[in-house]
Amino acid sequence: MNIAFFSYKGGVGRSLALLGVAASYASRYGTNIGIVDADIEAPSLHYLLDIVPEEDSNFVDILLKGTTTPAVIKERSIQLRSYLSEKKASRLGDGELFLYPSLPDKPSEIKIPRIAVDETTQRTCEDFLDTFSNVRKLEHVFVDCRTGFSRLAGMILNLADTVVLVCRIDRQNLHGVRVMIDRSKKRKKNLLIVGSMVPETPIGTQRLLDFQEKIDRCIDICLPLDERLIFGDVVTPLDYGRSDPISGFYEKVAEKIKMEEFNES
Repeated sequence: MNIAFFSYKGGVGRSLALLGVAASYASRYGTNIGIVDADIEAPSLHYLLDIVPEEDSNFVDILLKGTTTPAVIKERSIQLRSYLSEKKASRLGDGELFLYPSLPDKPSEIKIPRIAVDETTQRTCEDFLDTFSNVRKLEHVFVDCRTGFSRLAGMILNLADTVVLVCRIDRQNLHGVRVMIDRSKKRKKNLLIVGSMVPETPIGTQRLLDFQEKIDRCIDICLPLDERLIFGDVVTPLDYGRSDPISGFYEKVAEKIKMEEFNES
């Protein structure tokens, strides 16, 4: 199943949440999870994981060349266990994570505007996601989307079975959340809304209730305010294990994806 992680505004911790949920899911259920960085204008996943991708091992190259050959995709996808410290790798248990980064380490060599988001590109992307899933025997492919309603993000959202919408519970995010709720209903897509950096205080609780009233829907999971999320360079299931409080919230998101439990109102 393809699962898109999307946010209307930046700075909400979407990419970090994707990695946290992916690691939690792989660890808890002992399964293979694929990760694709489709945020081609602001890639971050390989930086968060401190990985230097090979020049041809990137999502942009797939879109530009239309290459979805199984052998090539298997060879160029990165098995993260081999890049992690022994302690971090042990926290994955029997699970595995496979990354397809967005760009090589020298993105200036790629002309991003050359990518035309059209039917051909969408077919290429769909074939790539299917092939990636098959060659690495993935239960899910988590795709990190471009912020906002760009054409590339729209393409990924169209191909997704489930959308994880990561948002702050504030006015800046309100419009985007409403649009995504309406869009998901019309297209019959699963939508999981994750409130990010919500203070566990009376004020935070009241703001959450007010926001839910404005969107006429419940937030599925709220990630609490934590300094490590603000700095954005710690993947708690890998760095601290499943017992960490933030890891527990990521695991709740993983549970909802596994059980396909989504609020509708």
